[in-house]
Amino acid sequence: MSNPTLLPKPVQDQLIQIRDRIKELKKKYDSLARYGYPILQSEDEVIALVYAVKYGNMSIHELANTFNIEKMTVYRWFKSYEKKGCFRIYKDGRVQEYCVSPDEVKKIVEEDWLKPSTKKYIKEVYESKCVQEFLKNPMKRSLVAPDIHGEKLSTKKINIILTRLAKVVRYINEHKKELKDLPSNPDEWDKKHESMLLDVITKVASMSVKKDRGLIGIRRLVRSYLISLRALPCLEEKKMFKGKVGSATKVAIPIEETLFLDHYLKLKQILFKNGSNEDKAFFTIVFVHIWTGAREGWSSLSAISRITGRSEKELEQADLDDPDITVGLIGLKWNKAIWEKGKLMGFRIFESKTGDEWVLRYRWLDEEMSDHLESIYEYAKSKGIDSVVKSILMYYRVKPYNGTWSVYVFKRWYSKRVKEIPKLLGENWRDFTPHRLRSAHISILAELRIPLEIVLSNVGFGSGWFDLNTARIYYLRFSQPLIEDYLSKAREIIKSRSS
Repeated sequence: MSNPTLLPKPVQDQLIQIRDRIKELKKKYDSLARYGYPILQSEDEVIALVYAVKYGNMSIHELANTFNIEKMTVYRWFKSYEKKGCFRIYKDGRVQEYCVSPDEVKKIVEEDWLKPSTKKYIKEVYESKCVQEFLKNPMKRSLVAPDIHGEKLSTKKINIILTRLAKVVRYINEHKKELKDLPSNPDEWDKKHESMLLDVITKVASMSVKKDRGLIGIRRLVRSYLISLRALPCLEEKKMFKGKVGSATKVAIPIEETLFLDHYLKLKQILFKNGSNEDKAFFTIVFVHIWTGAREGWSSLSAISRITGRSEKELEQADLDDPDITVGLIGLKWNKAIWEKGKLMGFRIFESKTGDEWVLRYRWLDEEMSDHLESIYEYAKSKGIDSVVKSILMYYRVKPYNGTWSVYVFKRWYSKRVKEIPKLLGENWRDFTPHRLRSAHISILAELRIPLEIVLSNVGFGSGWFDLNTARIYYLRFSQPLIEDYLSKAREIIKSRSS
């Protein structure tokens, strides 16, 4: 079942009812095809099904797994629903059609099925009026003006907020005796409960954080919890946790794993010089990623969704060549390439996080690979491909597992290949992700003696950072050869002054 915090209990109950019926029908008839009637038997089951997919962040794949039936069966249900707005049900001994719009479904569930509880203790977050009001209009708070709510929160962010709230509610319910007067219903919380809630959140965080992250890991997670809970307008109105959140850089856990120039050159030898076609494609994309310093781009699908009006799920399934995929690495397009005297110098890179188009106009990393990209461009031009990443994959004939290089398929492939980098380099790095290649951008530039103020600015070295402190804490690492070089120069200065 999908995350229960996004599926109200009445919806879950209906899905469980469908699941159990399918189990019995398969036992009796061996297959659903031999049963011969629609599986659904009530209007409420249709409402639950539509709500789970449209508003509960449940995918067709997850529903199929829940019901233990073929994914294509569920896909056909919703394909038909998209066309006609109806589901077939078997009720009162005959086959009927029940038609209901997604808006009507949302209204029925939120206004009829869910009644806010006035109890001190609640079992699930949906019983809270505070949560129900939030879900009707889940708006993001402005970082510049915290009292102002601007764009709508993505389903993923809502999921995180409610999951964290559910953990707090569950902890309070399980420890009623020692917590005494602390309600688990957020509707009942006010400033007098703040101190106890902070203790609860700290305990919940300490149980969730990895042991090797230590105290700073707990503090960081506590901060994330407070930010999540303050997204609920009812808590913000009561000024809950005001002044308790603090700066992100104060609780930052520096990432030690990053590539330096020697790592890059070793990886090039292993993958590009001696590897398979897929290895060559992978390394070429790694080169582009480090050279541009771009974010991966798939975390920005919610921003693209707001601009284009397309759902995040639709954008995940979009081809990399889709003109709406414009952000970060996945959004690099040849029509944004920068040429000078027939030579590829770089790209214009849009980053939704900063809201800016960054410029790469220097061949600062690898002249040979920059030349190689020109050959790939000629291939892309002949095939009518605009996506740089897709061009590389097609040039090397790397086949996607499902026939299309969509955003989701590329993310899955690339993340898996990036995880192999530590082993290839003989390094004992944990959780090596594509974002570590963005940190390699700044670390290698520092190693090449490019001043930090230039690296972070939009002057032609690719995607930088507006916040110097964030870049310094999260991304910037210095290689041992660079440190040794600095120390050698320092010794020379001391020696010259001492003589």
